[in-house]
Amino acid sequence: MLTKRTMIPLSFFACLLTASFAFAGDFVSKTLTDADGDHKYQVYLPNNYSAQKKWPVMVFLHGAGERGTDGQLQTQVGLGAVLKTQPQAFPFVVLFPQCEDKESRLLPGWRAEGPDGKRVLAMLSAVEEEYSIDTERRILTGWSMGGYGVWHLAAAHPDMWSALLPIASGGDISIADQLPKVPTWIIHGQRDNVVRPSAVTGLVEQLQSGNRNAWFTLLPQAGHDAWRVAYGSEKVQQWLQKPTSDGNVPDLSRATRAEVAADDFKPVLELPGAIELRLGNRMLNAFSFAIPARIPKEAVSGRIADIRDSVTAEGIPFSVTFSGITYSGGVTRAIVRASGKNRLQLQFGLTNVSLRIGSTYIRGRGRSATSGPITIGIGTRRPVWLKIDAEPYVKDRRLKLKALRSSFQIDRDNWFVSRPYSIQTRGWGMTRQRVSNALVDGLYARRSRIEREVVAAVPSMLKWAEQALDLSYASQATRAVWPLPVYQPVSEAWPQAISTDENGITLTLGLNVAAPTARKLPFRTVAAPSGTMLKPSKTETLEVGISPHILGPLSQLLVESDIARINVLDIPGDAFAPLTRRKVLQAVIPQLKDYPETSEIQTELVLKKALNLVTPGSDTSISRGLLRLDAPNATIVVSVRDEDSGEWRPAADLQMQIRQSVQARVDRQEDYSSVQLLPASPVQLETQSGQNYLAGAAIDESARVAFSNLFDAAWQEWISGESFADTNVPAVDLQQTRLRLDDLSFTEHAVVTRFDVPPVIIENLTEEVHRYEVKGPASGWEKFELKPGETHRYSYEYSLTYRWTANGKTTTYTLKPGSESEFRVPRSGGPPTLFKKPLRR
Repeated sequence: MLTKRTMIPLSFFACLLTASFAFAGDFVSKTLTDADGDHKYQVYLPNNYSAQKKWPVMVFLHGAGERGTDGQLQTQVGLGAVLKTQPQAFPFVVLFPQCEDKESRLLPGWRAEGPDGKRVLAMLSAVEEEYSIDTERRILTGWSMGGYGVWHLAAAHPDMWSALLPIASGGDISIADQLPKVPTWIIHGQRDNVVRPSAVTGLVEQLQSGNRNAWFTLLPQAGHDAWRVAYGSEKVQQWLQKPTSDGNVPDLSRATRAEVAADDFKPVLELPGAIELRLGNRMLNAFSFAIPARIPKEAVSGRIADIRDSVTAEGIPFSVTFSGITYSGGVTRAIVRASGKNRLQLQFGLTNVSLRIGSTYIRGRGRSATSGPITIGIGTRRPVWLKIDAEPYVKDRRLKLKALRSSFQIDRDNWFVSRPYSIQTRGWGMTRQRVSNALVDGLYARRSRIEREVVAAVPSMLKWAEQALDLSYASQATRAVWPLPVYQPVSEAWPQAISTDENGITLTLGLNVAAPTARKLPFRTVAAPSGTMLKPSKTETLEVGISPHILGPLSQLLVESDIARINVLDIPGDAFAPLTRRKVLQAVIPQLKDYPETSEIQTELVLKKALNLVTPGSDTSISRGLLRLDAPNATIVVSVRDEDSGEWRPAADLQMQIRQSVQARVDRQEDYSSVQLLPASPVQLETQSGQNYLAGAAIDESARVAFSNLFDAAWQEWISGESFADTNVPAVDLQQTRLRLDDLSFTEHAVVTRFDVPPVIIENLTEEVHRYEVKGPASGWEKFELKPGETHRYSYEYSLTYRWTANGKTTTYTLKPGSESEFRVPRSGGPPTLFKKPLRR
């Protein structure tokens, strides 16, 4: 019997159960209350969480787009998004704090001395008090702004952490000696246009030179969203459970992007007619080499309904039933070509097609026979071509193919019929040998019937061909015209209309665009002006015309998401630094003298309206071949914050219109192209209204002119000899080949990007003749001789197989378009061999 003294309140058990079991495998909403108020955060509890054991804890610091006070956004991008689909891979308690400061600089948002940085430690303390945590296993990880935060917090509190995993980060080399000597794995995307790899490589070199054994992985195919590869990689997940920096860095080059929740892509903007694509027949041929790899085995396999036939032998009628018929085979080559108005020719080279007849039943006047399996082999020596004339069309935003005519002819020497596996007979004259011969001869005689059965499978083949002819990669071309260093649009293309002629395909695409942050925005449709973006031509390349009108609605998403602002110190370089200096600004805002010297001053460039791209066709003042970027309402906002209040107070602002004419430059690499937008003329500034909030009055004319001159000087210094937008556009990998952005130009009504198949280059750097052989996927070996100092250049739509024999040893490589190789002596000495290097042009 329990006495009153020994009774334990039921609320205690309720709390214990909640902390131990109730939310296992889920996110738990929490609130930290301090002198500044309530601060929401999230805690993830792993599957099978129980207070009976100690659990490691991870702290995830999010990027700039998830700042806020809702306590939810920080779980929707990065580690939280991966946890929702791969919870079993992370046996950790995970803390998700949220940076609340949306007005200060981006990169130091998680600085240790700031309020958000301090709250991370307070929240971690609360988590460790409430849950069963192994405090010897604290892992700090973060992405983008959060990656910077990893370095800030680790340097300020080096004794707290057992491992560091910064992704898409940057850090100053001066903090290297302050960082903890714990396992550290730094992961970055080579194609990151927001935080360039150079932002962290200096710190990496400093750490490694100090015998820190910090691992560094540069993901060749990843951009700023490298978190998808990092957190989704099984090797990284295993490392988190047993962190180390000893030994070789695990290879993540083949790691794939993590699959996040199915509703990850939620479009808020629809742009019909955003892109026009012209695919010449040469590019169609290049694309064709990728089709066999995209057609799965089940596309050339299946069942055929029973075939019933009748024959007469020696005056006796027989019924013949072929039952249990299955077929399988492979597509080794495909050819797609536009042949006329709304006509495509498709050819599929089928090899090793096996048509298996499970059973054969023969009946007639007291005579019968049953046979076991018969195999018909087709395309055993060379491909047999299935030829289809099709009409392309678009239905429900999908590319469709309608078969008009089909043909399939088997050469007599390119197929065989096996004898039946077993035969059972009944009746006079029905010997096994006679039945076997009759079946084999009869099937050989019915070659045309077999050909018709193969043609009957055309609808199934076209279904897979439709999927293989996926041109959604064309949306990548929009990266080339995005003028900002951050918040590149996440979009998906969909076919809107298609037409063909004898030279190629013209396809109109619409774009669906996701919100730049997790903030909810209303869905809308903005159609581009009607008209043709690409001039009729016989181009053999891939041309992508992009409507300049899409920049307006795309940048409007930034304005509505309240992220169309940047602290001028976050702009690369130091050109805008004078706009933050007290002595410089006092000439415009004299009242700043009244603030203590310890007060902080920040200056932001804020877009109040969407950006516009203006072509020569819209404004005749723009020179041909140039494009003008217009910011119709950009505002310079100066704020001040003293130590006592801790809040930013508006000091002054100045509204202006910015116009900058640009030209494009394309730097081609092996597997991507760097597109730079360069200034073509001095910036045009037109100042509008301004307000001095500290004086409670409008900015006077002299202050307005001084303010404008400050900004103009900073802008001119920033763009002088430099590009203000530098974007890497990855090559389109098509298995056997790749398409690389080769050129970008501005026409009267469009931004036109041209993709082509880059050449394969082999250079001989030795003093001897290099004899080698190459072949394509559908050709035999050809011999070549490369003299010393000379170069061979191959312009084909496919990869080449190279082989070279020396001293009885044969070396074979696959040389993809865009690769440049050199035949030379190894740096360490020895016989010459072939080395690959990036193509730089």
